[in-house]
Amino acid sequence: MELSATESVVGQPEGSLVNDIGILPQGRRNDGLMRLAGALRRKGASLEEIEQELFKHNERRCQPPLPGAEVSRIAVSVASYPTGGPDPLEDAWQTIEAQPCDSNFARFVALARQLQTARPGQPVALPVNRIGELMGLDRSMVGLYRKQAVRDGVLKLLDNYVAHKRACTFQVVLDFQGQETQSLAALPKGIPPISSSNGIGGIFETPPRGNAADAPRGHQTSAPRGNEEDKMEMNERNAQVLRLAAREFRVFPVKPDKTPMVRWKTGMTSAATANVGQVTKWLTKLPECNWAVATGKASQVFVLDIDGSNGLQSFADCCEQAGVDWKAVAESTLGVRTGKGSHLYFQHPGHSVRNSARKLAPGLDVRGDGGYVVAPPSRHENGEPYFWLGGDESKPVTTAPDWLLERVVA
Repeated sequence: MELSATESVVGQPEGSLVNDIGILPQGRRNDGLMRLAGALRRKGASLEEIEQELFKHNERRCQPPLPGAEVSRIAVSVASYPTGGPDPLEDAWQTIEAQPCDSNFARFVALARQLQTARPGQPVALPVNRIGELMGLDRSMVGLYRKQAVRDGVLKLLDNYVAHKRACTFQVVLDFQGQETQSLAALPKGIPPISSSNGIGGIFETPPRGNAADAPRGHQTSAPRGNEEDKMEMNERNAQVLRLAAREFRVFPVKPDKTPMVRWKTGMTSAATANVGQVTKWLTKLPECNWAVATGKASQVFVLDIDGSNGLQSFADCCEQAGVDWKAVAESTLGVRTGKGSHLYFQHPGHSVRNSARKLAPGLDVRGDGGYVVAPPSRHENGEPYFWLGGDESKPVTTAPDWLLERVVA
C-alpha cells in the first residue's frame, strides 16, 4: 500500500514543516511512526505494507533514524490490531467539533469527555500527536493540556505509557459534585479556562482601582497554565522556541538575568535570528538557557511591558482616557505572563519605535527597535515561569490602539 505523494507521517502535505522544522526529532520518532502505522492498519494494510512504509518514513523524516529492529517492532505491534473499523477519536472529534468552546483547552476537555461517553467505564487513550493534528495544535501543547486536566481532576491517570506495548490511558471525569456536566465544553468550577479570550484577567493579585465591574475577576492568583510545567520535557521547550522562529520572531539565548548569551550591542539585533538551523544549534548547545525575542523591525513587533499591579493600573487608566476597553485591547493580541507582570505584543507600525522605561506611565515600559524581551519557555530569576496568556501562543499580533501608537512612535 503506497501513500499518496502528498501524504505525510503527521498528516501534513509532503515537504511541509513538522512542528515547524520538517522532521521527527528524538522524542517524537516513535510516536510519529506509530501513528502512521495505525492509520495504515485502519485502512487494511498488512504487516509487510506497514513495515515498508515505516522504513521509508524513518529514513526520510526521523533524525536520526530509528534502528531497523525498532521500526519492525512498531510495525509488528500495530499489525496485531484488527483492520478497518471506525476510528473512535475521529468520531468523537466530529461530534464535538462544531460545539461552541471558549478555548482550546475547553475543546480538548470536550473531546476527552466525548470519548469517555462513547466508552463508558473503559479506559480512554488521549494520544497527543493525533489530537494535535485534529485541533491544529502542536503535540507539546496537547500534552500540557492533558497534564493540566489531570492536575485539576478532569482526568485520572490509569496506566502510564510503555513504548510499543501500552498507551497512556485515563478515566475522564464526567460528574462533578454529584451532577453530570450538561455541556461537554463546560469546565468544572475552579479550573481556569485556557483560552485566547482569557487575556490578562486573573494575572495580578491586585485588580485596577476604579470601576469594580471592569476589574479582572475569578482566579486572581491562579494564572493560566499554558506552559508552566516545572519539569517541562526538553523536546517541548525546544518546540516552543522553534515555533517562535518559524513565526519569523528573531530569537536568541539569554541568561536568567536577561543578559544575552550572544554578541549583542545595544540597538543592534543582528545576533538574533529566525533561522531554524541556527536556533537548533543553540538549543543543542544551551539546553537550559532562557530565550529572548528581538523587538522592533527585526521581528515586526513592539512590546508593551506591564510591570505588576501598578503597570496594570496605568494601562487601564490610559485606555480609559482614550475611551477604549483595556480588557478588549489586552485580549485582542498575543500576550505573555512574565515573572512579575505581562507583555503585550503589537504590530510594528513601520516607523521607529523608541525603547522606554516608565515614560508612558508608572509601570509601563516599551521595547521597540533595538530592544528585546524574554519569552516562554523561559523562567524569571524569581523562579516564576514565562507563559503565553491563555495558553495560546498562536494568537495573532494585532495593531496597537491609537493612543499607544501616538506615544511610542519617534
